[in-house]
Amino acid sequence: MKLLINRELSVFLDFARWASAFLVLLTHVTNRMMAKYSTLKDPGLVDKAWGFAAGFAHHAVVVFFVLSGFLVGGRLLSRPEEFDLGKYTSDRLSRIHTVLVPVILVTITLDGVGLSVWQDPYYSSDLWRHLDWPTILGNVLLLQNFAVPTIGTNGPLGTLANEVWYYVTFPLLIAPLLMPGRGLWQAAVGAAVLSVMAYIQPEHGVGFVLWLTGAAAGWLNPLKIRAILPALGFVALVIALRLIIRDNEHTFNVRTITDLLVAISFAAILSSMRTKPFTMPLSFLHPALAKFSYSLYAVHAPVITLFAASAYSLTGFGFHTQPSSPVDWALVIGVLAIAVFAAFLLSLATEKSTPLVRDYLRGKLSMRSNSRVDHPLA
Repeated sequence: MKLLINRELSVFLDFARWASAFLVLLTHVTNRMMAKYSTLKDPGLVDKAWGFAAGFAHHAVVVFFVLSGFLVGGRLLSRPEEFDLGKYTSDRLSRIHTVLVPVILVTITLDGVGLSVWQDPYYSSDLWRHLDWPTILGNVLLLQNFAVPTIGTNGPLGTLANEVWYYVTFPLLIAPLLMPGRGLWQAAVGAAVLSVMAYIQPEHGVGFVLWLTGAAAGWLNPLKIRAILPALGFVALVIALRLIIRDNEHTFNVRTITDLLVAISFAAILSSMRTKPFTMPLSFLHPALAKFSYSLYAVHAPVITLFAASAYSLTGFGFHTQPSSPVDWALVIGVLAIAVFAAFLLSLATEKSTPLVRDYLRGKLSMRSNSRVDHPLA
């Protein structure tokens, strides 16, 4: 069944994108600036509410993987006859690298300033080793956490690498579907690449399964139930997991099982939204916020690190400290706002330019693929 995205589903996808990016930002600002909730003495209501809200970053990353699988994998599976290697490659390259390359430059610049001015506790002298040329090149090629570390303080780029390699391996794995009667050696190559990467980083293999749940939600016949029901179930699930499982209990096996539950639950929302959707409140707002959600995810870490280090140096608050005054809370909220604004400005030069880069690459890559091969994956 072809993947058709109705207006309500489109708005929900936009909401899920920006909300997930913001939850990751909230968690990272909290982890850098504020004391761990378990160490607080006499936490107040605000401390409890903030600590609870700032604990969903990992679930947000799971949602990102499911969304990616739904939009990319689901479309491939539902329309295999429309697959074109040049178009697919140009679409993925333009979407990822139009933002990634400027973000790497921003990371190098901000981390260089931080290392030169603030140093410890936010910047250690050995961070320079994560800003050398092999690391820069490895991050451009999306090999972070496989062959090189993530660039500087930008740890979130590690999950971006996972996602991009799913883009690479998935079409190879389903090559027999894309090329009936052929494609076996491409599938073998895809399986080999996936196996090696999962061996180096076991979470990569788990993430691929999460990604596949999204692909299945976009490919299989949709659930014919009111989408609000799985949505309520998803909210109840992530809240329960947040309340029940403590940090020290998040072993690899526990995290794998809970991630699968979250992924399946969210995929059920996407599937049912295809036929019996609900209307998101403030529907006019979500597309606008989603337009710079990728930039927010990609650039926030070096931005908040630099400004948190600045706040700590100038005020004494900002490194694993319990907020004790309105000024402290204003600093935390200020760093959040700075990261959002910086991502918005970056998106004006990156995500806004993605269609132009995509069209340029489509012309180049489609021309080459059409002149050299007789089938997209041949």
